[in-house]
Amino acid sequence: AARNGRPRLASRAGAARGDPASAVADYTEALRLNPNFVNAYLNRSEAYTMLGNEDGAMVDQIEAVRQAPKRTAAFVGFAKFWTGAGDPVMAIETAKQACILSKWSDWMALRTLAAAYASAGERGEADQWFAKAMEWAPDEDRPALEAEATRR
Repeated sequence: AARNGRPRLASRAGAARGDPASAVADYTEALRLNPNFVNAYLNRSEAYTMLGNEDGAMVDQIEAVRQAPKRTAAFVGFAKFWTGAGDPVMAIETAKQACILSKWSDWMALRTLAAAYASAGERGEADQWFAKAMEWAPDEDRPALEAEATRR
């Protein structure tokens, strides 16, 4: 079903509940209804990753970036994909692009860049970017960000 011309989805909750297969089915239906729904590609990519389907995740990340080449979230998602796929060089480059698009002011992009550097074993760079992300993060997100920085 659609609301305001956009598919209604409960799939993010489905993926969070540990039902990524259901999420993939829901996002696939959303994309059938609206093939330009970039968030559905980003979220389905996350669900594919949870299922171990790296090919499906990559295809969706590429499509999200193709459709929204100036959208920070598309590049954040792709950088997370590369980090999970074990390619820190691509993760860093893609996260940098997200930061450039946001004019280095989006805390999620900065956090993703920090995580990419951490996955590359570059602790100094990771710490620097986690600190910058902390500056921009909303107060309610800072404790989780601080905990994440400490774990790395």
